[in-house]
Amino acid sequence: MAALGVNTDITNRDLHHHIAALLKEQTDTLIKQFDEKINGFKNDLLLAKTEIRNLKDENTKLKHTINGLEKTLKNNNIVIFGIPPKEKESRLDLAKSVLDKFEALLHISCSLNEVVDIYRVGKRAESSPVIVKLCSIFTKDKILRNCSKLKGTGLFITRDLPYDERQSKKELRKYYQAALKKSVNAKLIGNKLVIENIEYTTAELERLNWLFTSESSTQSGSSNQKSLPLVCETEICSVGDLESPLGSPTALTGMDLRSKPKPNLRSTAVNKSFPKKK
Repeated sequence: MAALGVNTDITNRDLHHHIAALLKEQTDTLIKQFDEKINGFKNDLLLAKTEIRNLKDENTKLKHTINGLEKTLKNNNIVIFGIPPKEKESRLDLAKSVLDKFEALLHISCSLNEVVDIYRVGKRAESSPVIVKLCSIFTKDKILRNCSKLKGTGLFITRDLPYDERQSKKELRKYYQAALKKSVNAKLIGNKLVIENIEYTTAELERLNWLFTSESSTQSGSSNQKSLPLVCETEICSVGDLESPLGSPTALTGMDLRSKPKPNLRSTAVNKSFPKKK
């Protein structure tokens, strides 16, 4: 009986070892399967991230290409605000009206042969802008150079820009107005804002710690508009999504951005309020 008890203990111990070995083997197998699946998911995720990154790069390149093509198509275009529509107005009537304005106000003589196309965009209203596609960039530049003569006429002329550039300039104007409200020496040049003689892009301004809020520009009212530098040409408008600067086609008519003398705003308080670009 004693021998039988010993054999029984040995059998139970062997059985426990066997069961433990089976459980470990099954557990190891499951862990291996899970690891393989997780590694597969990781590889799929890495592949998806790579594809997404490639698609983003391709999308960026396509945007640049489209923007370049759009800019080329608009290269000879100008946008005119302040020409009220006439009843049953044809394109020929509109072209003659615009050319008469050029002759009377800008003292520039243009023939119908120099106009490739002309049309209104948006709803037909007094503020309905007019797109003029000219056959020559030289004619366009000549018109823009003389638009300072439009002061007080109710007419406003701009370049026709792609959507991205239009949006960028719209954002820059918000920063520009906020800078003026803080009495910071600032000016708009092209697609950059120059603050204290340092150029900033829209992306750089967004990263800075100086808080520009829409409230600083929208609640400034007419008193703030009076402090804006006068401009004769603001490059903001385009087909399909047009708006006049500062909400009024005539708000900045016929003035010159670069003609305003630089104010002496080099005080310590002003300089401390705006972080310098690193």
